[in-house]
Amino acid sequence: GRPEEAVGLLADAEERWRLLGRPFDAARAAEARGRCLLDLRGEAAADGVQEVVEVYGRLDARWDVARCRRLLRRHAIVTTHRRGRLGYGDQLSPREQEVARLVVQGRANRDIAESLVLSTRTVEHHVARIMRKLNASSRTDIARAGWGDGGAETRGR
Repeated sequence: GRPEEAVGLLADAEERWRLLGRPFDAARAAEARGRCLLDLRGEAAADGVQEVVEVYGRLDARWDVARCRRLLRRHAIVTTHRRGRLGYGDQLSPREQEVARLVVQGRANRDIAESLVLSTRTVEHHVARIMRKLNASSRTDIARAGWGDGGAETRGR
């Protein structure tokens, strides 16, 4: 019933937990303080909760990350976070590099799929992305882009 007072007490608790070497408990106190601040100040308090999300992430506390993100959404605060795997931009991913080497060897998608334990459809997607990233119009162009000389793919890309 007295959120202003609770904020101060929870900040103190967070600091004491941190001094005791208990980062998870410190994060729980910071989360509770963030809840109070969200009720008091709304979106202006979102950064504090977002910091707690990062701490929970470093602690691999997935449930706690999800709970804090739900809290932010309930207060109509949109957070940006990447979903999915790391993007490689115009660079080939490690898997695409493997596929490119096999394409240059003249192997068919089906053979590549069997050797890499992938579906043929997945290999087709990889080949399409490789061709787009290398600006290649054919499988032969992949070799011309430097993938046919045993790994000189680091040139220019």
